[in-house]
This record gives sequence, C-alpha cells and structure tokens, in this order.
Amino acid sequence: MKDKQTTIEISTRTIIRTIFIVLALVIAWEIKSVILILFLSFIFNAAFKPFVNYLEKYKIPRIVSTILIFMVFTVVVSVGLVTIVNEALSQLRLLIEQLPSIVFSIVTGIEKVFPVISKYVDPTVIQSTLLDFAKNLLNMGPSILSSGVSGAFDVLNGTISGILTVTMVVVISVYMIVRKDNVYDGLLMLVPKPDRKKYSELMTKIETKLGEWLRTELTIMLLVGLIVWCVLLIPGLFVGNYSLTLYALPIAFVAMIFEIIPGTGVGISAVLASIVAIGFNQPYVAVYVVIVMIVLSQLETSFIIPAIMKRVTGIDPILTVAGFFALYILFGFIGAIFVVPIMIVLQLVLDFGVDGVIDQQ
Repeated sequence: MKDKQTTIEISTRTIIRTIFIVLALVIAWEIKSVILILFLSFIFNAAFKPFVNYLEKYKIPRIVSTILIFMVFTVVVSVGLVTIVNEALSQLRLLIEQLPSIVFSIVTGIEKVFPVISKYVDPTVIQSTLLDFAKNLLNMGPSILSSGVSGAFDVLNGTISGILTVTMVVVISVYMIVRKDNVYDGLLMLVPKPDRKKYSELMTKIETKLGEWLRTELTIMLLVGLIVWCVLLIPGLFVGNYSLTLYALPIAFVAMIFEIIPGTGVGISAVLASIVAIGFNQPYVAVYVVIVMIVLSQLETSFIIPAIMKRVTGIDPILTVAGFFALYILFGFIGAIFVVPIMIVLQLVLDFGVDGVIDQQ
C-alpha cells in the first residue's frame, strides 16, 4: 500500500495576516509604556465612571461630577502622603538605623543555640557591613544631590517623568469619563458590523470587571494595612518596653503595598515584625505576632479573598502569584502591578473566544 500524503496549503491571506500580527506585537512591545498608561487610564475610568453616572442622575453635569470625584480622590491621597506616609518614612528611617543591632542580636542568639555556626559566621563583621549599608541607604538622597550636575539631572528627569506620567493618566482618565459614549466605540468600527454588538458586550464586561477590581483592591489594601497596624500597636498600650510600637506603621504600610497580590501582605509583615521582635530580645512578641498573623492570614484566604476578590476576578490566587513573577521579569515592579487586570482581560477574552467556537459548532 502506498503511504497517504497530507498536503497543507497556506493561503496568501493567512501569510499576510500572520505578518501583520507579528508586526503589531513588535510595535506594541516598543510602545509598551504608552499602552500601560492607556490601560491604567482605562482602569481609573472603569472605577470612577459608576460614581459619575450616579451623580449625573441628580442633574449634576458630567464634567463637574468628574472633576469633583478626582478632587476628592486627590485630597485623600495627598493627606495620606503628608501624614501617614511621612510618619511611616520617619519610623522606617529609625528601623534602618536599628537594623545592624537587630541582625547582630539575632545572629548571636542563633550562635548560642548552634555554636557550630560561629566557625562560619562572624556577627561583628555582619554588624559592620550592615552599618555601612544603613549609612549608605540613609544618605542616598544627599549623595545623589552631591554627585554633581549629572546626579541632579537624573533626579530632575525622574521627577519630571513621574509628574508627566501621572498628569497623562489623570487627563486621559477624565476625558474617558466625561465623554458620554464608550471609549472603545471607535475600535468597534474595525469589527464587521454583524459582530459589533457581541464585541461591545465583551468590552463592557471588561470595563465593569476592571472597575470592580480596582475598587475592591484599594478597599482590601487599606483594610489589611489598618488591621496589621492595630495588631502591632495595641499590645503597646498594655505591655511595657514593647518593641513594635515605633515600627508598626512602616510594617503596616509594607503589608498594604504587598497586598496588591492578595494574601501576601500579611505574611510579609509577619516576617518583618517577628525579625524586629527577636532582634530586640522579645521572643514572646514574635510568638504573638506569628499567632495573630496566622489567624489573620487564614481569615483572609478563607473568607475575604474567596468572598470578595475571587468573586470579582474569578482568578485563583496561585495564578496571580505566578503571573506577578512573570510580569516582574518582563516589565519590573510597575508592570507586575497590572498582573490581575491583565489576567482579567485575558480570561474574559478567552471565555469570549470559547463561547464563539461553541456557537459556531
């Protein structure tokens, strides 16, 4: 019997489409910063738009509602930066100053339990190295300014770049919210007319999900930061010489920031607080922190995340962590912040594609 030969034919249209897709991906990679700014603006638009629509029902002009909401948001963030963040930075500076002593105390304590470590580790050398590290870290600002014209220009360029980025995000977000029609209506003109309705429904779902995610994420971050701060601060009202009183705010701030990946902020703050407590020779405080943080972590992963965040995103936390590291490798920390919204978009697009295939069958 002769072997059957299979012939695969690739049409010219398929080749041209493939070339265009590759070119689009290359161009998108080159302008990824612009795409991230537009994506962030779209997320803010999705988060604030329902409030503007609500105020518009009471005959408040759309532009006035938008400016009012952004002003309130700006005032809240500014007050937080001036008060809470400023105090957290002051406490963080104090913690950095104490870091060499904390690590020295931990290492000497370990040596007492495991004397064999003394052959490989010298606590004095570690303390000296950390002292130099702490001094360099605390003097980073002045050293940059004293590095001459190039250092001053680097700081100036970084500041101007940050201000321009924030300004662009705000302006584009305001424009998206103020306009009555959807921001993606123009893109739908590229879609065949019979399919525009279902693509419009897809974009509406994406906009709704992203808005829900941002509002929920900010709420959880603030809630976790407040709870961790209270957990670390309250024992100081009853226990004398309590070590975490002066460092509760920066540790809580770290918990709030890392809670952008749901479930990680509490764990990281527990490790930091335990290290500080052990460094001040207060193991009972470390035990208290570990026990309370484990309970808090269990409550968060068992109730808060499944009931709130997973309901909003529909994404498993393990996939979120994996996506975070992937985007961190590609884009750094700024890109990793977008891990959940990007996964939300991909999930909705994939669901849309699967439903389309099922409908065709």
